[in-house]
Amino acid sequence: MNMILATLLICLSLCTNLHSKRSLIYDSDGNIDDLLAFMFIKELNEFDLLAVTTTGNGRCHSDFVGQNILDFLSQIGMRDIELSDKSSTSLSCVGSYPRNDRTLCDNLSYISLKKSNQKTSTVISHQLMINKINTSTNPVTIICSGPLTNLGLALLTCPSIKKKIDHVYIIGGAITVPGNIQRAFNGSVNVSAEYNIALDVRATQIVLNSGLPVTLIPLDLTHQLESLKSMIEASTKNQSKCLNTQIILSLLKPKFFPNIQSAITFSSIFAVLHVLNSKIGSEVPMKLQVNTVNGPQYGQLLTCLQGANVGVCINANKSEFLELFFENLSSH
Repeated sequence: MNMILATLLICLSLCTNLHSKRSLIYDSDGNIDDLLAFMFIKELNEFDLLAVTTTGNGRCHSDFVGQNILDFLSQIGMRDIELSDKSSTSLSCVGSYPRNDRTLCDNLSYISLKKSNQKTSTVISHQLMINKINTSTNPVTIICSGPLTNLGLALLTCPSIKKKIDHVYIIGGAITVPGNIQRAFNGSVNVSAEYNIALDVRATQIVLNSGLPVTLIPLDLTHQLESLKSMIEASTKNQSKCLNTQIILSLLKPKFFPNIQSAITFSSIFAVLHVLNSKIGSEVPMKLQVNTVNGPQYGQLLTCLQGANVGVCINANKSEFLELFFENLSSH
């Protein structure tokens, strides 16, 4: 009898482990795209969101990013997620996103959200990341949607956390397409680099050289996803007016500024979905390093034999992405 009971308990434990949620830390730069990523994290019900950390040198200014995210999380029913908007300055300290981009993100594309009463954490972002990784009972996946300052600092401060990090997803870089800076940056006109990498090349070096499993979601793939915007908008309009579809439409076409360019690229949603289903974008193994030499290629990701091993999502499986997108969009 005792043997049967012990066997049943072991089986129950195995089944529980098989269905345990994936521990996740989301390092956000406050991009509007991230708001939709949080919505999908909730709907997928496959993640244990340990914390949200924010970068002060991303698209959204540090004065706005924490409250914006908390307001949105509260609206979609994700309350009591610990969030730190107290971030360190870039380890490289060069440049910033264009003012218009930052204003758009500061104001959430001018959509209106009810203010959350939740307060941001008193712990600085990279330390909160360290704390959550060290206390997690499961390996932790990290999605970085902006400059890699927080993760770089976390690895510098506490290298032992590498043992408990399962995978890192980086949204940034440009491999076969021009970068998105396209203006004077760090003393030169730069058309090669992408902001998330160029805004903190030292942190990028630390993360790439850490030996952690890294998947890169570069501009190459972002441009492909942006081509789906009109299709997603049209299909969303035809669905029932649930909260999720209303949020999608309000961000795609802000009510009071219908002609304003939406900042949604779907790359953050892609990152969340790719964690669970790699079929939506095949990874090409590459050896990458970041150019740290001042000049027109500063911050560009380069392929070289001495580079770090990185899985790069160059091409999206659009049909697979759209299927997962709509499958998880209107579950409520």
